[in-house]
Amino acid sequence: MMRSGSPEALALLETLKPPPPVTGAGGNLMPLSARVTAEGAEGSIDAWRAGSGPAILFVHGWGDTHRVWRRFVQAALADGKAVILMDLPGHGISGGAFTTYHNAGEAILDVCRATGPVWSVVAHSFGCIAAARAIARGLGIEAAALIAPPVPGETSQWITQWRAAGRSEAVIREVEDLYRDRTGVSLTPFDLRRALSPWEGDVFLAASSEDKVTPIEPILDLAENLPAATFDGRFRSGHRDMTDDPDVIAAVLSYLGHPRGGY
Repeated sequence: MMRSGSPEALALLETLKPPPPVTGAGGNLMPLSARVTAEGAEGSIDAWRAGSGPAILFVHGWGDTHRVWRRFVQAALADGKAVILMDLPGHGISGGAFTTYHNAGEAILDVCRATGPVWSVVAHSFGCIAAARAIARGLGIEAAALIAPPVPGETSQWITQWRAAGRSEAVIREVEDLYRDRTGVSLTPFDLRRALSPWEGDVFLAASSEDKVTPIEPILDLAENLPAATFDGRFRSGHRDMTDDPDVIAAVLSYLGHPRGGY
């Protein structure tokens, strides 16, 4: 039985659910015949595949859907690459109420089992955390391109925001307990470096000096502490615009064509 909470704590708990997608759900990015539904532990996960052979899996960020990859996918398909798109749990037309690094990572594994083979991942923002979780859980890919990955500090960004807004520690603890009760996961930040350090695949990290959501310095620090990472911080797009930036698209696809030292 789920615990009840105070009105203030329950209201804050609702903010931990994904907002309505900026790009809308579904739509005509991929034909209906390309759609695959993967059954996950918390509901169905919708995915779309185009092309044959080992594919690039694209993983969107918080509050978005697979449709943010429109230009990326057009470029990849024109280059002869197979692609897989997906809506993370609680996003687009996939099932689920909460989206956590745990269920998002598991959803990636479910999609890969249903639509594979997959040889690389391109992810944006929160999708980078989901991809890293899947890699740590054994996702068998050769390379990952992480665009504007969130590199959190020791404290959850949610808790930091609540404290800045004057929320009491008692209410914050109550929200943490409610969240753990609903999701089975704590609000402790996911450690990207710890998840990726043991992995032997190639990592490309793209960052922008104009990104106010995921600052460039922590991403550079992450790159310097991963043995097989390539960092590119020359981009000038805002956070949500990076998946639509022609320079980012060209750089990522170039890297995936020549990983580790050939970029």
